[in-house]
Amino acid sequence: MSTFEDPIAQASRAIVEAANVAGIGLTIFAAEPPEDLDETDDFELPKILYINDAALAICGWTSDEITGHPIAKFVAKKNLPEIRKKWKEFQSGERLRDNFELTFIHKAGHPVPVSIGLTRATLGAHEPVIIAFLTNIAERKQAEEALLAAKAEAEEISRLKSIILSNFSHELRTPLHSILGFGSLLEDELPEGELREYARSVLSSGRRLLSTVTSIIELASLESNPSEMVLYPFLLSEELETKAEEFRPLMRDRGLRLYIDIRHRDQIVLLDKDRFAKALDKIVVNAIKFTHAGSVRIELSEEIRSRPHGPPEERAVIRIRDTGIGMSREFAKAAFEKFKQESTGTSRSYEGSGLGLPLARSYTKLMNGDIGLTSEPGKGTEVWMSFPIVAKLNPAATPTSPMSVRAR
Repeated sequence: MSTFEDPIAQASRAIVEAANVAGIGLTIFAAEPPEDLDETDDFELPKILYINDAALAICGWTSDEITGHPIAKFVAKKNLPEIRKKWKEFQSGERLRDNFELTFIHKAGHPVPVSIGLTRATLGAHEPVIIAFLTNIAERKQAEEALLAAKAEAEEISRLKSIILSNFSHELRTPLHSILGFGSLLEDELPEGELREYARSVLSSGRRLLSTVTSIIELASLESNPSEMVLYPFLLSEELETKAEEFRPLMRDRGLRLYIDIRHRDQIVLLDKDRFAKALDKIVVNAIKFTHAGSVRIELSEEIRSRPHGPPEERAVIRIRDTGIGMSREFAKAAFEKFKQESTGTSRSYEGSGLGLPLARSYTKLMNGDIGLTSEPGKGTEVWMSFPIVAKLNPAATPTSPMSVRAR
């Protein structure tokens, strides 16, 4: 191990030994320029008085090759302006400590990125010195570069996915809308009979395909650009009731009863209106599809949820209950997974891509909500969504006055 000449060695032995044990490079520079320094020779500052074994391992030089020489000989030229500036600040006493990064040039010729911490100190009775603690950060730099490269690649993939989705949407939806438009025209114009039934079959198949394509595009779009959702405060009872009424004609056609039970009309929550409507649509249409007789109930209530930290939280809870076929306990656990269906293959009893509930879950989660379900074969299914209540409508507000709220 390299050693100091007394008495500096005696005063600094503990620091040197501790740095070597910890594998930390340690270098000591004279804080004051030598008396015979030429005014134009600042390029050679600072000069190395001592360097420990850990620091030698970083740069690859021997103690004899590096001691007494200026640090400028062992670092990248791009670092020299910064070294000169910092060195003047340390010599003047303007700066007592600093941390920065520079690049050492290894004896073998390759660059070694190093984190350096400088501090001004006095060892024994000698003049002040500058102690530098060195850490090889090559692995960290490689990791950072890999992360940056991965980030750039992910951004490019996301950009390409968006372009593909846009083209895919246009190329599929445009002809599908034409098929549906002409199919609807044929259904209206043709007399009752075999040809009209063909037109209805075309319409039904087209709508089914359009629904599947739309669901796949929606899911891919959510995964590609999840940050596009913007939340605004809405009076939940109003949004829910308006949307729920839209399902009444469909249920009437299926011979089902619709119940809307709004128990709280003052809850204000943060929603993306379009995505909330889509999430509710996926859940209710699913309930209608698997209910052959009976009813679907849409209920709005409230619950208090305890939290590990902070006060309890008030949440608005929407429950959609049906009297349909229900699900097995095993499938209920996987109902929110993409493309999962209880019956599979060409012999399955129900149409669908298995994306309805997964999309509803994605929309709900992006609006800071929770979602879940309970089900029992032969007795129906209940799907619930809950959202944090951010404020409540003030009962004193009148229809002609601005809506006032009570913050939670």
